[in-house]
Amino acid sequence: MYILKQFGAVLRLRWVPGFVLLSAMGVVVAFILGHDSALERDPAFTFDEILTALAGVLTTIVATTFSAVFVALTLASAQFSPRIVRSFFREDWRVQLVFALFVLSISHIFILKFLGLTRLDTVFQLFGQTILHAEVAIGFAIFLIMVVFPYFVYYLIRNINAAKITKNIAERTIWEIERGFRHKWTLLDPGRPDNTPFADAGENLRVLSKDRGYLDHYNPLALQIVRLLGHHVHIHKFVGSFVSKGSVMAVVDYAGDGRLKRQLLARLVRAGMVLKEYRSYTQDVNFGIRQLVDIAIKAISPAVNDPTTAITCINYLGEIVKEFAQYRLPSKATERLSAHHVHIHEYDFEKVVDHAFNQIHQWGRTDHMIVRHLVHTVTELIQSNENPANLLVLVREVEEMELLGKSSEELKAIFLYQEYVDSLQRNYLRRFLKAAIAAVDAVHARIGQLNPADQASCLALHARDLETLANVKTRFLAYLAASAKT
Repeated sequence: MYILKQFGAVLRLRWVPGFVLLSAMGVVVAFILGHDSALERDPAFTFDEILTALAGVLTTIVATTFSAVFVALTLASAQFSPRIVRSFFREDWRVQLVFALFVLSISHIFILKFLGLTRLDTVFQLFGQTILHAEVAIGFAIFLIMVVFPYFVYYLIRNINAAKITKNIAERTIWEIERGFRHKWTLLDPGRPDNTPFADAGENLRVLSKDRGYLDHYNPLALQIVRLLGHHVHIHKFVGSFVSKGSVMAVVDYAGDGRLKRQLLARLVRAGMVLKEYRSYTQDVNFGIRQLVDIAIKAISPAVNDPTTAITCINYLGEIVKEFAQYRLPSKATERLSAHHVHIHEYDFEKVVDHAFNQIHQWGRTDHMIVRHLVHTVTELIQSNENPANLLVLVREVEEMELLGKSSEELKAIFLYQEYVDSLQRNYLRRFLKAAIAAVDAVHARIGQLNPADQASCLALHARDLETLANVKTRFLAYLAASAKT
């Protein structure tokens, strides 16, 4: 029995299917090469029948596999998010490559048959070797059928599930953050970006949209031409926001009456703001956050009732927020455009946190698992945070859940069972309070380690946030004292 169990464990290893497949191919090749008659053909022999059969098999595989994929993705989109169907094909280069290889092989076979290159005497020279046109097509087709197709099936099965989908979304979003931001944040940097709106007196050129759609990304070249003409551009729309037809896209500081110049400036600004029918990850961190939030909300709905998937989404949302918090705002694209007198707004840390957690809490506020995991995730973020402004945002995120300062009876009215209340208070809320107090002390300790000049500069930059955090610490100490009594 022990030997059978060990044998079963070996069969479950991931390398076993590949080993079996390669062994089977080796046996087939050895069998063919071991029989001299297998390679002896009549000079009038053609590979038409073999190529026709392979083309039929490849076509059937493509039609059946991708039809099944579409059905599976359609069912998954109802449970997770309708955006995964588009992203699965548009964002995954492996799926695109496999589809292209199958189409290429089928096209290659048809071309050979059409040109009559299926006979034994139709050869070409490659690196001094004589090669049949047909054997290239046959070898490529067999490779696709016996190697690429089985692993593609495994790849599909592995990727059409909640854990892999959420991980792919998070990794793509984190990659966009790493690509879009230049410098890590330090204590000598401002806590938050300056998003003061442009004061438009009504005399400047207001560029109106002639189309509708989502702002996908900026085209720096067209916007830099506006700068060469000596003007500043103030863009009101965020990347990823919807632009209505006829709405104000941007304002150019040109108050002249030159009709041609006004038309030229408006055309350049419109060309610099690329609109598409759907959102993408390009320069849009909130797009990945939005997808994970949608999946989490559907998971905690009564129709799906899958809190584990919602918790997975919260985990990855925490990773995205943690990555975003490390960098100094604004992004590289915003800095480059600002250097060319193009001023744009982008999401700051507060908006990212709000979009990541608020709606999940709104729909799962009576589910003790969702609430306590949100508190746990914010606590983890607090422990890895160094920015006083970001720390204040995270603290307020939990305070707005209206859990702190409530009695056990009030919390029991929300979560129904006393054991849920006790677990939330003892293991999550108290830990959050202690982590927040320790984070405030850590910020002051890091500032105290700076040289006098940098310390004075740092205190001036973060004076308002540090004062607010001091009040938060006092309030949280009171909460801890009250919870200790109970």
